[in-house]
Amino acid sequence: MSEAKYVSTEALDAYTQALSEKLGRKLANVYTIKGSAIYADTDYLASPDIVSGSIDSVGLWHQVDGNWVKITTFLPGWVYNISNAFHTDNNFIDANNKPVAASSNIVVVNVGTDADPVLKFDAIAIGTANGGSSVDLSAYDTSAQVTSKINTALNDYDDSSEVTGKINTALASYDTSAQVTSKINTALNDYATTADVTSKQDKVMTNEPDIIVPDLTYADSTARTTDTTDNVSDGNIAYQEDTEEYYYAEVSGSTILWHDIGNTKTVEGAIKLIGSIMPIKPISTAEIQAMFA
Repeated sequence: MSEAKYVSTEALDAYTQALSEKLGRKLANVYTIKGSAIYADTDYLASPDIVSGSIDSVGLWHQVDGNWVKITTFLPGWVYNISNAFHTDNNFIDANNKPVAASSNIVVVNVGTDADPVLKFDAIAIGTANGGSSVDLSAYDTSAQVTSKINTALNDYDDSSEVTGKINTALASYDTSAQVTSKINTALNDYATTADVTSKQDKVMTNEPDIIVPDLTYADSTARTTDTTDNVSDGNIAYQEDTEEYYYAEVSGSTILWHDIGNTKTVEGAIKLIGSIMPIKPISTAEIQAMFA
């Protein structure tokens, strides 16, 4: 089996349609034996030996329950054995009044297109005594050959179980909904919630910080070890009186990391302070999760 190929639904539909049309053309070249019949030409209708008065027009006739019925529906590939001798007419590919011996075979062929079929008879085995010959049928596929070619073509495509297996394998590389939610929540831990931002704003704008100290004596992002007298919680706002500087406490275990967030003493400090406590778009966990709902 050759290497399997993925196909989209649209491509598979197009292939199925093309294969159906190809199969139709192939089946048109497969003979279907329909049985014995009489071909009534003008000479036959004028003959006193006519087998039945019910045969009253030029064309192909066969017996149904003992009665002669004219055949008016045909498909390409249908073969009839004609019991009487006759001459070809406009219903045949060779319409030149060619003599055809009794017990010859005729086949229905399409000399038009698939979209606009034109069906004619073709004499495929004409007695040599009447100037005819047997036709070479090597250009036609048998039904077994058609089936074999279809099966060979279908071997290039995955069956339903193989497609399902490959889809499941591909999906294994993607996160489940629970994994996506977990990753979103982990990412959101890096953002201040709306409540956190509002709390900072209130403490600074009302000048009511959690901690007021004369001098923290630490620069921005300086860490120091906590002790029982610190009484500092994560997120506390501290105000240093001598520099009028505000700090934000980040507590991790026994360590406090103080972040300088600005002051009210200088223009630069005030701008920094406003930017620290009033971010452009504070966002909550619920707001982020709503985006992925």
